This record gives sequence, structure tokens and C-alpha cells, in this order.
Amino acid sequence: DDLGAVVIIAFFYTKEIVWGYLIICIFLVLGLVIANLLWIRWTLLYALLGLGIWVAVLGSGIHPTVAGFVVAMFIPARGKLDTDRFVTRVREVLEDFQCEEQSCGYSILLNQGHLNAVHSLELACHDVETPLQRMEHSLHPWIAFGLLPAFAFANAGLSLQGINLASILAQPLTIGITLGLLVGKPLGVSLFSFLAVKTNIAVLPTGVRWSHIIGAGMLGGIGFTMSLFVSNLSFVSPELLNYSKLGILLGSILAAVAGLVFLTCECSLQSRREQASAAQTN
Repeated sequence: DDLGAVVIIAFFYTKEIVWGYLIICIFLVLGLVIANLLWIRWTLLYALLGLGIWVAVLGSGIHPTVAGFVVAMFIPARGKLDTDRFVTRVREVLEDFQCEEQSCGYSILLNQGHLNAVHSLELACHDVETPLQRMEHSLHPWIAFGLLPAFAFANAGLSLQGINLASILAQPLTIGITLGLLVGKPLGVSLFSFLAVKTNIAVLPTGVRWSHIIGAGMLGGIGFTMSLFVSNLSFVSPELLNYSKLGILLGSILAAVAGLVFLTCECSLQSRREQASAAQTN
């Protein structure tokens, strides 16, 4: 969903392109491609190339959020070790780790064999993990608990001074954004999921029902950050920006409540169905 918003930003909110920076960006992307072909799994290399691509995209006039989309496509999603080799190696290490006595206690500090086994286990865990997972894991707390809240607080300012709230709620812009989040999101998520399953592009995960997909689509209407981002790019007028922010706030709140109520009721109904089925079986 957010990637779709980034693509829209790239195509519709780029005013002028500086080709020199764009050429530099292309060469840096080629560097990512070559690193993938050479099976390089050094996360720092991809981080440095990604930073360079971000600077080049920013200088080119294209919105720099596109850089994250491009870089993510080329960060390896496969580790050095496959799962079978990892399991074999870990079992070998654990066999070396076993003590002759029943309990090893806290003797690892004085046991070089145990220290070597721990280091081998750490290396195996590092090799089986993909650079994409390592980067996501390291960036997630900074983004989830730092950048996103800071962005939301900085851009969510809604001034209603001197404005009739009833007139704002009647504005087509406010209504359109609210309905887009409240109705459009669940419709889009459910419809495209249905088409993907029916065309054999994807399958529903075990234990997931269509009611879960609909509920997830409702929660997808909590479109606070990217919606605010696109609104700030779209509207220059403070009045229109206020209309859009109110629509985003209202739509997100209603979507959250609707998703919570829907999924809670669905869980309750499913529990009753299981109890009734168990009673019939007995």
C-alpha cells in the first residue's frame, strides 16, 4: 500500500529532473545489481549504496522516498546458508557443546571448546539470516518508535480556528478522503486478494478466512502517515490542507473502530461455531 503511494509520488509530483544526478543514481543502482550477482551479503555495502542513491535521487528532483523503494528491490533476500545446511551445522555445534557431566553450569568462561562452539553458532545464525532481514530488524525500532511518530506529530497539525466544523464535514474533499479510507481500502484489499486467489497467483494462508481479509482491509484504512505525506504534496492552500487532514483523521479513526468491531465479532462467532461443532461431535 505504501509502495503504491510512493509510485504515485514519483509519477505525479516530480516537477523537474536533473539528469546528471539521475545518471549517478543509475550507476549506483548498477552497483547494487553487481553486488547481488557476486553474492555479496555485506549489509553495510548495501546501506552505503542506498544512502548514495538517496542523495542522488534527492538531487535529481525526484522525491527521495522513491530511493527507498528502489534500494529495497536489490537488497538480497537470501542468506549464505540454506535452512538444511544451517540445521546440520547447528546440530554439529550443539554436539560439541555437550558436557561429559550432566550439567555444565556457568563454566563457559573457562571452556575454550564451548566458546568456539558459541562463536560457530553465532556465525551460522548470521549466515542463514538475509541482509534484508538484518537491515529491517535493525531499522524497525528507529522507524516505528522514532521517525514515524515524529513525522505524524509534525504533519498532523489541524487548525479549526474560525472554521465551521459542520461545513468542513460537508466538503467533497473531506468526504472523499474519509470514504476512500473507510470504504475504498477494504474493497481494494478484499477484491485484489480475491482475484489473486482465483487466478492462482496466491493462496490464503492456513487458518485465514475471507472475513479476516475483510477485517485486515478495514484496518488498512488507518492511513495516517502516507496520507498526510501525499496531502502535503498535493495541497498548497491551508484551507484545503485542513479539509484533507480532517478527512484523514476521521477516516482513520472510523476504519480502526470498524476493523476492531468487525474482527471482534468474527472471533466471537467463530468461537461459538467451534463450540457448537464440538457439542454435536460429543
